[in-house]
Amino acid sequence: MNICVFCSSANNLNEKYQTTARQLGEKIAKGNHQLVYGGAKVGLMHIVAENTRNHGAQTIGIVAQVIKNNNVASSSDDQQFITPTMHERKALMREKSDAVIALPGGFGTLEELLEVLTLKQLGEINIPVVIFNIDHYYDHLIDQFKTAVKDGFSKEAYLGLYLETTSIDDAFEYIETYRNTSDKTSITKWN
Repeated sequence: MNICVFCSSANNLNEKYQTTARQLGEKIAKGNHQLVYGGAKVGLMHIVAENTRNHGAQTIGIVAQVIKNNNVASSSDDQQFITPTMHERKALMREKSDAVIALPGGFGTLEELLEVLTLKQLGEINIPVVIFNIDHYYDHLIDQFKTAVKDGFSKEAYLGLYLETTSIDDAFEYIETYRNTSDKTSITKWN
């Protein structure tokens, strides 16, 4: 299975985030999966990819040209794809992935996660999505999702589009036992 990980490209992050990234890379490899990621040689992206490779699994880096131009693209991936734009990068990451895990990250990670959830809501994709809530990093986002439901902007059922967890084992159990139950007409069944 190809597991896509959205996460930070920032360096100098707290060790708790780095530790989880290392553990995730190891778990991907030990589960006989491959990593699909943004292809950077910095931040949590680098840590996840390096540990995935160190434990014997392959990595697929999907890099936007702007990232390559800034000399932060990894040269260690088993496969690397260069896309002209960030938009095409995200599309190719989704196309090559069977599941998504979002570790903590900045604007890019949030944008990638929200796009996947929106596409899943619309029935355009149906893959497991895990929000890995290390040290309550995503609490405010999860609360915002609940506020959207409470105030009528979203259906309560959409809170089931993802699994929020702090456990790598729970994340992989969810991914590996996920059943495609998509209803492609969900957008027409608002009420």
